Amino acid sequence: MNPAPAKQSKVTKERIIAFVIWGIVTAMIAINVVNLVRSNGSGQIEGSLAPNFGLPELESGRTVKLSDYQGKVVLIDFWATWCPPCRKQMPALQELLLDASVSDGLQILSVNTDENKPGRDQLVSSFLRTNGLTMTTLLDNGSASGLYRVSRIPTLVVVRPDGVVHHVSSGVHDADTLRQIIAKAHQAN
Repeated sequence: MNPAPAKQSKVTKERIIAFVIWGIVTAMIAINVVNLVRSNGSGQIEGSLAPNFGLPELESGRTVKLSDYQGKVVLIDFWATWCPPCRKQMPALQELLLDASVSDGLQILSVNTDENKPGRDQLVSSFLRTNGLTMTTLLDNGSASGLYRVSRIPTLVVVRPDGVVHHVSSGVHDADTLRQIIAKAHQAN
């Protein structure tokens, strides 16, 4: 019996595995480079005209379009019920909604990104009711989050009254920070 073919077979398998791993890593790097190029390196669309969308409103089912709020600052919050940072940020949005000094000339659109499956409406509605949240909530099927290149949630988009994207960021923001961003959006118009 010759042990050389078994050793040669083992070396060949190791080379194949290394080549496959190298190929996967190379493909992942290439995909990230392509995504960076497509998004101008930042992943953000600040300074450009806000893409219009139409999504069903949770309670009424009517289609709400971003263009319905032209002339107002619009704060769009992309979120999901399963997302802890999203849940942490939502009270700040509710605070803004109830603050008359901020809410005049402001529209908050809460865009839910939970998976579009049976029972979603009830899940989102129950979540909002349990947490005392009353903002206009829209149900995204991926179209709006795709237009805004949302890759993480929560993602906030602030649109100026002239329809230009003023601010895009991910993560949790407190109410005071949001007030400042909104004030700057009003001034930039």
